[in-house]
Amino acid sequence: MGQALTGIAFLCKAMEQTSNASENSFYEPIIKIKNSINETICKVKDISRGLTPIDIETEGIEMALMRLVGSTGSVYNVKCSLTYDPGINIKDRLIAEQFYFIASEAVTNAIRHGKANAIKLSLTKTDNKLSIAVEDNGIGFEPYMKYNQGMGIRIMRYRAQMIGADFDIKREKDEKTLVVCSIRTGI
Repeated sequence: MGQALTGIAFLCKAMEQTSNASENSFYEPIIKIKNSINETICKVKDISRGLTPIDIETEGIEMALMRLVGSTGSVYNVKCSLTYDPGINIKDRLIAEQFYFIASEAVTNAIRHGKANAIKLSLTKTDNKLSIAVEDNGIGFEPYMKYNQGMGIRIMRYRAQMIGADFDIKREKDEKTLVVCSIRTGI
């Protein structure tokens, strides 16, 4: 779609260059069409980044999570932060993508269902585990919902199973919800 729009934008540019602004009544509409197409191209690029948000070979998961934190803060007006152990390099693209999508779904759930206004993401590596965790200050997670789960929880659990990871949702003592996905290292 992006290529087709770019082609149309080039045609408009060619029409603009061959038209005379003072003699052609189509000149201004051509400019408006060209500008609208260029704006649409930018929107298509943004949408496609959302569909495939990480390019693990060039960016790594840290950059993708930083983008998630930044967009969450600006779009939803919540405080969103990321901490990570430096030097984590997830070589397996599938694992990195599933970690990202689990974090993204947990963030969405924290805002949509938990009414959170502060969310903390963390990517950590211990002796034998790599973990992604999402903690929020929302209204809490009812423990019975762990088993009577909505689609988002089922999807997160499925993503964790796809990569052989452990997945858990906890309600902390201070009412915070904590979503954790962990996998043994060696990745």
